[in-house]
Amino acid sequence: MVPDHFLYPHFTIQQFTENDLEYSINLSTTEKPDSCPYCGSSLQLSKHDNRTQRLTDIPYSNKHVRLILKRQRYHCKSCNHTFWERLDHSIDEKRSCTHRLLAYIEQRCFDETFVKIASAVGLHEKTIRNIFRDYISRLDLDSRFYTPEWLGIEVHHSRKPILILTDVKKRKVIDLLHGLEVLGPRLLDLPKREHIHIVSLPLVPVLKAVVQSSLPQATLVVYRSHIINIANSIIITMARQIKRNLSFTKREKLLQDQDVLSLPFEHLTSHNKDVIRYWEKELPVLIAAYKVKISFMNVLESDNSDEAARKYTHWKGTIPSHLQKAFEPLILAFDQWGKEIFEGIAHPAPTDYSTFVEGLIDQIAGTERGYSFEAIRAKNLLRGSTMQ
Repeated sequence: MVPDHFLYPHFTIQQFTENDLEYSINLSTTEKPDSCPYCGSSLQLSKHDNRTQRLTDIPYSNKHVRLILKRQRYHCKSCNHTFWERLDHSIDEKRSCTHRLLAYIEQRCFDETFVKIASAVGLHEKTIRNIFRDYISRLDLDSRFYTPEWLGIEVHHSRKPILILTDVKKRKVIDLLHGLEVLGPRLLDLPKREHIHIVSLPLVPVLKAVVQSSLPQATLVVYRSHIINIANSIIITMARQIKRNLSFTKREKLLQDQDVLSLPFEHLTSHNKDVIRYWEKELPVLIAAYKVKISFMNVLESDNSDEAARKYTHWKGTIPSHLQKAFEPLILAFDQWGKEIFEGIAHPAPTDYSTFVEGLIDQIAGTERGYSFEAIRAKNLLRGSTMQ
């Protein structure tokens, strides 16, 4: 008995076979043409010839499904034209597959790679890619764009960087761009771009130059999360350098404990504090650097940019001479981006924005391998792009 999966409304099954790899189903149409598509006559139609057309349908029980359709051509004696019986009710002739397979592929492209889908359905990977591109074109993603008052620009670093444009206030993705060079034209193309008042961005000089050129009215800000990352990386780098001279046992312990050195002081548990005290005895220079980092965090807790600037100047003067070189990356960041960093303190991001961005970047990194940029972009614009 033929499973219900293979009951096609507009076709009659002539033969049904199965092997280890696929189902093969011979079909013929059940509906004959009512009239000639050229002249509209319904009286002078006769069969002309036929051909065998091979199609693909949704896989069933992990096997490919092949349809073999005997398609009839007709001759209209009224206007002398010939025409094939229509299949557009069920078949996409461009891709030689059923409409339901097309919809099946379009949805799976958000969660699986093109190669995996191609293997599952029995089509070429290039066909899957083209189906998805057609789908994205129909969705008209560009019509979803708008210009926020507060624009966020984040970067996922890969072989070709992916820029994430966000609405900072709403914590929503606006667009994804492939490559730094496309940012300028994209900003200039934003409708009513003069309404953008604030732009947050990472410490990437080329992005700063592009934004200043494209959005001269906007205030540029760098958020504390970017600065905290620099401060934490200083401690992690020191720990890695010091580990080389430690015994195997202590290297392993430091590897396990170094995440504690990235925690804010107020988040330290009693166990974490014991870890700090242990390493203060074993590696006093590392914990001295950790304490310098902790004192720096007071700068980022300022209520306004002027207060932050005063605190930073004071903090900079308290760095021990033997740690000056270690903290050069942080000092250099302030030398080059001080204005934007202090503006970021004056215009703090909404609660959970940094968590939202980190989640986005993790999501993109998790789906990047095996997916096209178009798929990554569509997935983030259509799904899970807003932090509720």
